[in-house]
Amino acid sequence: NIVAWLALIACIPVVLVLFRQCPAPKACALSILGCAMFLPEKVEWDPPLLPPFDKATIPALGALIGLLLWHRARVDRRFERIDWLFGLLLIGNVITVLNNADRVPYAGEKSGFREGLASFDVLSMSIPDSLQIFALFFLGRTIFNGRNALYTFATVLAACGLVYSIPIL
Repeated sequence: NIVAWLALIACIPVVLVLFRQCPAPKACALSILGCAMFLPEKVEWDPPLLPPFDKATIPALGALIGLLLWHRARVDRRFERIDWLFGLLLIGNVITVLNNADRVPYAGEKSGFREGLASFDVLSMSIPDSLQIFALFFLGRTIFNGRNALYTFATVLAACGLVYSIPIL
């Protein structure tokens, strides 16, 4: 569907315009929630040797780029203790690839073997984890760290709920 692809392609420019025009809390909340509401579910861009980019990863990437381009002063460059848990997740991806390098037989309509994981699969597993887990956590920790920012998030969340409920009526 051409409309679904256009929406996916337009996502990052729209997110970047939001970060350019709005305060960081409003831009982040609108971009993440708006993309979750309106981007198509089953459309993804799957470049070679990289994981697919879809409605979960593209808004996070756009918000991270927007934060770094126009609200760099908000970025806290030190890692908190909780951030190191994400490092454990990445180490888990490496261990998963190392332990699953064998070919696996499968049966069914087309029986055969599924190739084991290769070293580049660490990257394919870590990029979605970085964008779906750490980037959103980092954005939340960096942007929504005060009373006014949390109020903005709650207001945008309520407005998005009202807008999304219109088709239900």
